[in-house]
Amino acid sequence: MKYCKKLIVIAFCFGLFQSINAQIVVIVNKGNPSADVTLVELKKIFLGDKGKWGNGNKIVLVDQKSNKEVSKKFYAVTTGKSLSAVKESWIKKMLTGAMSPLKVFGTDAEIVSFVSQNAGAVGFVEVKKSYRFCKSTPH
Repeated sequence: MKYCKKLIVIAFCFGLFQSINAQIVVIVNKGNPSADVTLVELKKIFLGDKGKWGNGNKIVLVDQKSNKEVSKKFYAVTTGKSLSAVKESWIKKMLTGAMSPLKVFGTDAEIVSFVSQNAGAVGFVEVKKSYRFCKSTPH
């Protein structure tokens, strides 16, 4: 896949996703120096509490549109909150200007494409055989 060289996988195979037979990876652009992100940092990022990477680049959150079950499980594991609670938190932060709107895509391929082309982007996708990620850091 042409986007392979532009991505770094920073979190691999959340164990709780096995109940829905899905393995999830969090992806960032390969140029992002923050390739080793902890679960605590992911929580801050995906709740909109951390807006910049260590190098000062703005974090651009990318969300799933079509796969609600994967999203529900992802947010439960990374934030400890339900999908609806996470979205409510985002809305409050966006209304106060503390957070920019998320980029939302309908397919994993669209997410991979966007993240590979945007230095500050971070998203999550389901692992599929058709995706080949160049570098991974198991968490």
